[in-house]
Amino acid sequence: METKSKPRLLNVMLLLMTVIALFFIPQVSNEYGIHIAIISLFFVLMSSSWNLVAGYTGQVSFAHAAFAVIGAYSSALFAIHFGLPIPLCLGIGAVCAGILGFALGSLCLPLGGTYLSLVTLSFSEILRIIITNEVM
Repeated sequence: METKSKPRLLNVMLLLMTVIALFFIPQVSNEYGIHIAIISLFFVLMSSSWNLVAGYTGQVSFAHAAFAVIGAYSSALFAIHFGLPIPLCLGIGAVCAGILGFALGSLCLPLGGTYLSLVTLSFSEILRIIITNEVM
């Protein structure tokens, strides 16, 4: 019993120390350091989502970046055009990405295997083309 509790206690302590360190980053860091921390945490989130889908279920989806873009783009549009508070816009962006993810997942997950990979890759490429043409 004691051998299992020590790694759990160590994990809890590391998590607590990380949260405390992340809380104090804005007070002691410059703008560049905060930017690097945000980008690093974004890639941690992306790798965790990839691990959830590919690692636990064995499904290979290439649409993770597309859903991150949908959430970021829609939250930015709501903040700019409607003047809503940023935390509310982040929630709206997450809901938009979740709705599109559910729609694409309900259509593509029964395919599985190579077909799932091809459809999600196609979705990501179509979204890239749409956003590129929208910006220009």
